[in-house]
Amino acid sequence: MSDLFPFMRFGMFAETVQSIPQQEKFTVVISSRDGIIQSLADRQIGLDDSHLNYLCRIYYYNHQLDFFASHLQKSGLLQKNEKLLILHKTMEDHEWKHDTLLTK
Repeated sequence: MSDLFPFMRFGMFAETVQSIPQQEKFTVVISSRDGIIQSLADRQIGLDDSHLNYLCRIYYYNHQLDFFASHLQKSGLLQKNEKLLILHKTMEDHEWKHDTLLTK
């Protein structure tokens, strides 16, 4: 009884698990002079798209996206002929709407 009781008690008050689809995404991409666009996560920097999405969201809502982008530029991840782009995607009417938040 002492082993199962906590689980039975939790089951009495627990809400059903729901999956909420993501309504917004942030993407950090690099654009070269040749027009080639590559995700920053593809550079094998130790951060994948979900980490970059999380960081961009935090800096965006704290109004510090410029600060975040300047640190990415100073990190040496970009070459001289590349631009950093931060894209914001929102779900509207079952379609993704794309906005460019920052170009450096």
